[in-house]
Amino acid sequence: MIQKTKGNNNEYQFVVKSADGGILMRSKWYNSENELDHIVAQMVENIDNNIAIERTTNHNGQFQFLLKNSTNNLIGFSEPYSSEAGMENGIKNLNKSIYNSK
Repeated sequence: MIQKTKGNNNEYQFVVKSADGGILMRSKWYNSENELDHIVAQMVENIDNNIAIERTTNHNGQFQFLLKNSTNNLIGFSEPYSSEAGMENGIKNLNKSIYNSK
């Protein structure tokens, strides 16, 4: 499930949630709702082709993934995970959630 929100300063963000409602990924903030809608549509249409997942570890040793488009621009990021296996499961669930949004 993809849920869009509007921030206090008229910026827009989306979150991708798992089937049980947990947050899998938050997007960066976008300046307009049109820009956000374009990114979401592009992400859903191209989940199999032009979306890259970068795996990282933060300064606390927690695992996190970044979702990037085909030009290597950041789309969004996951919540931190305590284990690499948890992160990989999050990526798997992210792909399912986005794919089911088609």
